[in-house]
Amino acid sequence: MLVGEILLGYVGMYDNSDTSKFTAIKQLPQNGRERLVYESEQRIINWLNSNVAKSVQRIGRIDDLDAPAPSTLPDIVVDDRTAVIKTVHSKESIVKRAAWAVLQSRMMIFDARGADGRNLVGEKDIEAGMRQAVQDYGMNIDLIIVFNNDATLFWEAES
Repeated sequence: MLVGEILLGYVGMYDNSDTSKFTAIKQLPQNGRERLVYESEQRIINWLNSNVAKSVQRIGRIDDLDAPAPSTLPDIVVDDRTAVIKTVHSKESIVKRAAWAVLQSRMMIFDARGADGRNLVGEKDIEAGMRQAVQDYGMNIDLIIVFNNDATLFWEAES
């Protein structure tokens, strides 16, 4: 399923907050390709579209043989801001995901819902994980959103 316009970027881009560097898929040469959307990512995109976002654009990846792995491309653009979307399973995984996410974007969206519909992380553990992530990496974070079936918690840096 395609979500809005698909944007593509080169692996290894350094300033991932600048959305003007991404190329619309219709402008790509024939050798460009989009990456697959995982079911867990699509669930988060669906949640964003239903709850908070005016527009969500997926970021695909242009093959770049010289690029180092792992990719530092963000996953999506939400209302003109790049974001990383991940599933979390514990308060510790919130902190670990944030450590990697700061290399991709200053906006992080974490889903604490299981595929079976149950909560993977409770509200108190979400809050504890977010506090630790902000304490450790807050200087590189503009916004963290963590949600489960019962609550949506967020932290936003002061302007």
